[in-house]
Order: sequence, then C-alpha cells, then structure tokens
Amino acid sequence: MFCDMESLLACVGSQCIFCTGKELANISHLSKKHLKDAVYFNINNEEKFVVACFCKDSKWTSRSHYHCPHCKFRAFTRSAVFKKHLKSKHGDEDFEWEPPSEAEMKVIQARRERQDKISKLMGDYLLKGYKMLGDCCDVCGTILLQDRQQKKYCVSCQELDSDIDKDNPALNAQAALSQVRERQLAAQSPAPSQTPELNGGPSNGQPSVSVPQPRPEHCEGAAAGGRALLPPPAVPPPPAAPSTTALAPTRPAVCPQNPALRPVLQEAEEAVLTKLRWATTQLQGAASLEASIQLCSLITSCANSLRSLKELSQ
Repeated sequence: MFCDMESLLACVGSQCIFCTGKELANISHLSKKHLKDAVYFNINNEEKFVVACFCKDSKWTSRSHYHCPHCKFRAFTRSAVFKKHLKSKHGDEDFEWEPPSEAEMKVIQARRERQDKISKLMGDYLLKGYKMLGDCCDVCGTILLQDRQQKKYCVSCQELDSDIDKDNPALNAQAALSQVRERQLAAQSPAPSQTPELNGGPSNGQPSVSVPQPRPEHCEGAAAGGRALLPPPAVPPPPAAPSTTALAPTRPAVCPQNPALRPVLQEAEEAVLTKLRWATTQLQGAASLEASIQLCSLITSCANSLRSLKELSQ
C-alpha cells in the first residue's frame, strides 16, 4: 500500500518487483503500467492506493492480484471485487485517480535526481573514510556523516543546497508551476502576422520583404521566441578527419601491481560491507519514508562500491 506517487517511485531499480518478467523499474514503467491499474481508496481521509503484483503470498501466483491492507493474506484478482470488499467490509471509499500534473511530475523527478546525487556523494565519502551516523540532519533529514576529526557533515546542506533553492522545482512547488505556466503561455501565444502593416492589406502578387516569425511553441519561453528572429548561423565546414595517431587507445582496467595496495582495498571493502549491513538493519525498522528512500539509495551505492573494489583487486 502506498500513500503517494513519490513513495511508489522509491521502488525504482534494475528490476520491477511487481512484474514476473525482468522489467526495468524506471519512472515511466511504474507510472504508466502500475499506477494505471492501481486501486485507489481513502483511509481516515487519507488517499491510498494498492498496485497489483505477482507475489507468492497468494494462491494466484500466475495472475496479478491485489492485497487488502486490512485483511492478512487476503488477495483479489479483480479490481472491482477488491473495491467492493474495501467499501463493504472496511468502509473505505474509493475514488477516481487523477494523473499527476506536469508541475507535480517535475517536482517528483527533481527530488529523485537530488536523492540520487546525495546517494552518490555519500558513497564517495564512505570510500574516503567517513563514517555514517544513526542521526539525521535537523534541516533536511539527510543521514549525517562523520569525518576523522569527529565532525558531523551533511552532504545535502553543504554541497547541494544553495541560495537558489527558491528556483529549484524539487524544493519549491511554485517554481515548478512557474515553469509550466511559461510553457503554456508560449504555446498559446498567437502566430505573428506574416504581412507587415505598412503594406496596407494583402499584397497583390508582390513578395513581402518581411521575415516571418516562427511560432514559439517549440521554444522554452518568450526569450527563446525572441531569439528566433535572428538569421540562422552559417553552417560550419565539416571538421577535418582526425589523424589515426591521435586516437587514444581504450584505457585498460587498472590492476594494482603494488602488493601493499591489496590490504587497503580489503580494508575499504570491509568498511563498505559494514555500512551495507548497518543500512540493511536500519531499513528493516525504518518508519520514515524519507529515511527508507535514503537507506535504499545507500545500499545501491554500497553495492556499486563493492563492485568497483572487486574490479580493482582483480
């Protein structure tokens, strides 16, 4: 059971956990396939929804089914029967799902990209010897790190947040709405007149000397529509074919030749494994959605770091 689309997007990964085949669980797959067939209802005036899955907790393992959030191990294969059960047995009112607006999708996508940046930075700092603490930042809720001088460090506040957060659609919904309004105004603006007013009406077979202005619906905004009045730049000549001697060969995999480097790699691998076990334990008891998303991203970063360390040790 999910409470909003952002909680469903926490399931983004290399393989969809709701499908039987090896489907890539990207944003497009989750929003177009599973949100379309989800069952939406209200619990205590809070909007919730359940997506269909192919798990083994039901007798219909070969068919998609819905799990009732109230009844333990109760599943339904038809959405209409599931809605009737929720309303008659538990008093949950169903409602029609409305797809997220363009502004909401921009906010969700920007938050997802910001979370990926935080996870990547945290993985890099763990490889540098930083420790991950069990505390979160009081400002943004990001998991804190600690350097060798025992100083706490927040990756989000120190490296991502800035004075232009008011224009970031991930942190300000008004900024995302402004971007959508700009595109709507650009698309709805009428096409400029093809004949100048100095002609006094339609031309009598004489070509007009005015340059027609293109419609700005394909531009990013009014500024881009103004730039369309400039003549197109001259096409540069094709560049000369580079010499075959200038092509650098593909860099081979770096193999540590120094035996003293192997203990360092083993120590780094053990440190990453320790953080991976800790994140797995914390994820099992995490109650906050934001903390769960960060822990999942941290587990992914640790797995990528372990893969890189193994490639270096080979």
